[in-house]
Amino acid sequence: MGGMAINKPESIARQVHKVLRERILAGELAPGARLVGVELAATLAVSRTPVREALLLLQADGLVSLLKNGIAIVKDARAELADILGIRAALEVYAVKRAVGRLDAASLRRLDEICTEAERLTRGAFEERARLNREFHGILIGAAGNRRLVEMADAYREYFNVAARLYDAETMRHSNRDHRAILKAIAAKDTAAVESLIEGHMQRALDAIRRQPRRDRPAVHAGKRDLLAEGEGQRLLHRRQRLRPPESQPPPHDRVKL
Repeated sequence: MGGMAINKPESIARQVHKVLRERILAGELAPGARLVGVELAATLAVSRTPVREALLLLQADGLVSLLKNGIAIVKDARAELADILGIRAALEVYAVKRAVGRLDAASLRRLDEICTEAERLTRGAFEERARLNREFHGILIGAAGNRRLVEMADAYREYFNVAARLYDAETMRHSNRDHRAILKAIAAKDTAAVESLIEGHMQRALDAIRRQPRRDRPAVHAGKRDLLAEGEGQRLLHRRQRLRPPESQPPPHDRVKL
């Protein structure tokens, strides 16, 4: 059926899942914190069903352990980040093998501009650094000319955003130098050097994550003093990446009130 496409809106469960996953990966919800389904549903003005589905998705991600009665305990996300970065490294090494020699002059110029912009950033410019990092690696992967590969890499994009927040000053300097060295090797069409540099680049990201201390939070009884009780829920609701109801307009009780 040529020319036909369905633009499927994102479900409420997926939206809740994204918000919670990002907060866990960013360390805002520390290991040991409780996610109470009924409290989440009340805070986000949704029914319990999408919250329950979101918690199941988080469990599948390896980010929470589900208990009885709709309660989940946040797990240490560092192991999950390390696994994802390992997968991304393998994908990117494969990609650069295909990309070397395919990047045109305009792409090489843009990679150089990205390096320059990143070198000028301050330590706290997390969002801009993550954006430039995404663009740099996106250009490399896109040049491979493999749509499936691009889709697989995009699935792990947000984990890179989180990892960038865990970099110390020395890791950031190494990252900038790595990008410069990768660009130089690509311009020289030195595939072996690019592969080695990508592997070392990813390894430093893994090391930065592993150096982060655990930020455990003692488990507390689910109730008024739980995760969402002391203003956490409202911050979750009103954070910059707000939940958006899908265009299909679900029933009112399943729609996030903004």
